[in-house]
Amino acid sequence: MNVVSTKRRWKASSYKFSELASDERLWIIDALGLASALEVPQKVLWQLTFDKRDWNRYLIPKRRKGLRELWVPGHLRKSVLYGILRRILDLLPPSENAMAYFKSLSILKNAKKHEGNKYLLKLDLTNFFPSITKKNIKKEMQKIGIGEEAAYLIAQIATDPHGRLSQGSPASPALSNLVMREFDEEVSKMLAGMFNESVVYTRYSDDLAFSTKDEEAKRWLFNEGEEEIGRLVTAHGFKLNTRKTAKRSPGGKLWVTGFNIFRPNNSSPVHVGAPRRIRDKLKAMVHNVSCVGVGEHNIHTVAIAQKLARRDPGRVMELMDVAARKHSAALLGFAQMYANGDDRCTPYLVSLKKMLSRLDSGN
Repeated sequence: MNVVSTKRRWKASSYKFSELASDERLWIIDALGLASALEVPQKVLWQLTFDKRDWNRYLIPKRRKGLRELWVPGHLRKSVLYGILRRILDLLPPSENAMAYFKSLSILKNAKKHEGNKYLLKLDLTNFFPSITKKNIKKEMQKIGIGEEAAYLIAQIATDPHGRLSQGSPASPALSNLVMREFDEEVSKMLAGMFNESVVYTRYSDDLAFSTKDEEAKRWLFNEGEEEIGRLVTAHGFKLNTRKTAKRSPGGKLWVTGFNIFRPNNSSPVHVGAPRRIRDKLKAMVHNVSCVGVGEHNIHTVAIAQKLARRDPGRVMELMDVAARKHSAALLGFAQMYANGDDRCTPYLVSLKKMLSRLDSGN
C-alpha cells in the first residue's frame, strides 16, 4: 500500500499528543504496543519501516564551504515521528551535561555552567547526526524498556534511507541526546574521578565544552585530556573535528555558545556576557522594526506566506499577518535570551517590546 492511500484512511491530525507515564512505556514491546501508544494503525508503522521513498533530500550550503546533505521526512512519517517525540522521548530527560534539545535548556544555560572559569577546551563532533545509526537507536530504546520489535520500528522510522539519523527529522534532536547519554556519563565519571568537581563539562548538541579554574586540571585538559576524550569519542562511533578544537586562557576569547564566560576587567561580579556582534544585531533589529515594521522586516517569512497563498490569493494578507506575529515572538525571544545573560542587551529588549506592542495595537 502506498503512502497516499494510507493517508486517506488515517489522518495525522487525529493525534492526541498526551504523554505516556513511565509504566505505560513498559508495555511498548511490539508493533501492537507501539501502534496503541501512538494511536496509529500498525500497517502505517510497517509501511514507513520498509518504504523510505517519502524521504526528501536537500543540499544546503554550509557556513564556510561545502554542502550539507539534509533528509526531510514526508508528512506522514513526520507526524508519526512527532508522536514518538511527544509520547516517548519528551519523557526522557537528557544527561545533566546535555544543554540542548529539551525544555528549559538553552545556549545561555550552557554558558552559565562555565561562568567565571578561566580555562576552556572546546571540541566539536564532525557529522554528528549522520554518525548515529539505527543500530544505536534500537540499542538505546531497549535500554529504557522498549521491546525489541518496537525499538526496531522506531529505529527504522526515524532513520533516512541510508540508516542514519537526519537533521531534518523532528525526533532526531531528542534521539541524539538519548544516544549520547552513555558518553556524557562516562566523561563526567572520568573527570569527577580525577578532579572531583573542578572541571565543568557540558554538551550542546555536537559542541563539547570543558572549563576549569584549576591549573593542574587545565594542564591535563590541554594535553593528555584531549586525547583521552578523543578516545571515548571514537569508542562511541563519533569523530572529532580537529579544525574546530579550541584551547582558551584568560588572554583569549572565552566564548561558550555565543557568550563570554570570563571578563576579568569587569568591576562587577563575573557573569556571562553577549558578544559585540549580538549587541549590534539587536540594535539593528530595533532600528529595522521602527523603520519598516515587523512584517516587512522579515522578508523571508513574508515570501513563505505568499508562496502558501498562491492557491488562494485572498489569504495573502491573513498569512502575512500570522507570519508577522510569529516573527514578533521570535524577535522577543531572541532579545530576552541575551538580556537574561547581559544587562547591556536589556534596553534593546525594552525598545522592541514597546514598538511591537504599538504595532500590534495598530497605533
